[in-house]
Amino acid sequence: MEKTDEGHPLEFIYGMGMMIPKFEENLKGLSENDTFQFKIEAAEGYGLSDEKNIIELPNSVFEVDGEKKEELFVVGKVIPKCKTIMVTYLMVL
Repeated sequence: MEKTDEGHPLEFIYGMGMMIPKFEENLKGLSENDTFQFKIEAAEGYGLSDEKNIIELPNSVFEVDGEKKEELFVVGKVIPKCKTIMVTYLMVL
């Protein structure tokens, strides 16, 4: 999950398949500086929530040099010991 704002806009190449199809479909026909707003339903985005896609990770994966790094408990951060895993939703138990 990414957060964008005026200072950090989302950058991608339109038409290259870098974004979900419905996202690009909503941009079709827009020009630079156009104002727009749209909503993409989960089923047309990354899919509906599925318990099978939830994994439990031990707290140790959030450790760097033996210390738990609280700043890693943030959506969008890459977990150091699992470089292919990015935090997209976080529930601390």
